[in-house]
Amino acid sequence: MAFPIELTRRAERDLAHIAKFVEVQLHQAASDWFVGLTDTILSLRHLPKRGSLVAGKSGRRQLFYGSKPHVYKVIYVVNDTAGKVTILQVRHGARRPIR
Repeated sequence: MAFPIELTRRAERDLAHIAKFVEVQLHQAASDWFVGLTDTILSLRHLPKRGSLVAGKSGRRQLFYGSKPHVYKVIYVVNDTAGKVTILQVRHGARRPIR
């Protein structure tokens, strides 16, 4: 069963900001990287619990994409009852931990 993917407004803003940054880079590698990020997010439809649990954040999971220094964390929750994955944030890995 495939889980639908839902983005919070914050996650949408995060992705729009990342896309704008990638657009400024103006080369194919940056575009390919962003497509890979979105493909990674969409892959949660089939393997929603593959990300590790976030310490101290009940039920939240994190999935990493990229390689240093361009590592991003996709923060999400899996709702088994509703059968969906909700993307909460997409953050650069170097940012401070979530509060």
